[in-house]
Amino acid sequence: FISKIGNPKQLSFENLDENEVKILEAVTVEAQNVDAIINMTSISLENVLSYLTMMELKGIIKKVNGDYYERVR
Repeated sequence: FISKIGNPKQLSFENLDENEVKILEAVTVEAQNVDAIINMTSISLENVLSYLTMMELKGIIKKVNGDYYERVR
């Protein structure tokens, strides 16, 4: 059963653009807030919020506790 699932921590960056990859790398082990994501990625607030929304819709990340985001596992 586990071998069919694979490693749940391994996420494919296939079909993600450069900024989505940066954001996904910023939200690694623990949830990060929007300000931390901006600081780690150097992407503008407007663009980070837009990418976070799109990545939520794609099921890549999820919003938790206000403005914190974490990877979907």
